[in-house]
Amino acid sequence: MTFDELVAAITQHFQNGDYAQALALADEHAANFPQHAAHIAYLQMCLAARLEQRPRVFALLQAMHQQGIWYSPEVLHNSPSFKALQGDPEFEALIESSRALQAEEAKAAPAILVTYPQGKCQSADETCPLIVALHANGESPESALAGWHTAAQEGWLVAAPRSSHTLWAGGGNMWFDHQESAAEIITQLEHLAENYWVEGEGMILGGFSMGAEVALWMALKGLLPAHGFILLGPGGPLMDEPDHWLPLIQEAADRELRGFIIFSQDDPTIPHDGIRQTAALLNENGIPTHVEVLHGLAHEYPPDFERLLRVALDYIGE
Repeated sequence: MTFDELVAAITQHFQNGDYAQALALADEHAANFPQHAAHIAYLQMCLAARLEQRPRVFALLQAMHQQGIWYSPEVLHNSPSFKALQGDPEFEALIESSRALQAEEAKAAPAILVTYPQGKCQSADETCPLIVALHANGESPESALAGWHTAAQEGWLVAAPRSSHTLWAGGGNMWFDHQESAAEIITQLEHLAENYWVEGEGMILGGFSMGAEVALWMALKGLLPAHGFILLGPGGPLMDEPDHWLPLIQEAADRELRGFIIFSQDDPTIPHDGIRQTAALLNENGIPTHVEVLHGLAHEYPPDFERLLRVALDYIGE
């Protein structure tokens, strides 16, 4: 059983109300996936809470803290499974312990990561165009930079901002609200300008999954001087309801934007029809957008993303 299969099986039992069976399954396989310890422990805590096994919830959370693994206060306060625990002094104390561990880790994590051509982007004589690469939900800026870094070979400074929202230690960062996400990204880019020389125009906003949706939203809103966007496997609430893009698209029609969208026909996590409808709306309203449909890939970076990125940059630069 793979980890994804385990989570799917536990989720199915949970949805059926078979909490004891789901917890037994999680307990049986937890040791097989040490790299997913935080995720499995979260499932175990939710199930134990549903079974009114309050001491076990607390013991699991304490055990995670001893390993340096924290859970965000949003998760512990807002997960429906923990509703009955809210206000319990022991639970609230554990939430504060998680908060402290999270804050300590945040101090050591840079808000934004960058890569750039050697010897470039360091002076007014060696400015670089900028690509902003937004991570997917559950991904980290480190992963985003690993995916998009090859653009530096083409002369770009690649910046990967970090959302401040995350579920648990090692669980990846999350974009939720578009407006809040945009504000965080803009603030991080302002700090970036203190250390690197970036060309005032020619910026490209890119992203993967929910990061792609945020990138498109920011490009259409004109919040940054972007002239293009590159979206990989875009997904999110607006992609699910593509007609909601129309007012933003119409407002951006005179900004000379160009876009490039990449997604896999075999990716089950994103709305294929919504992506196609969004692309159609963009093209119909004067924002040329190419759609590259791949096959045989799940929700992941394509193995030839370096080539696709080069093609996308050429298309936007036309």
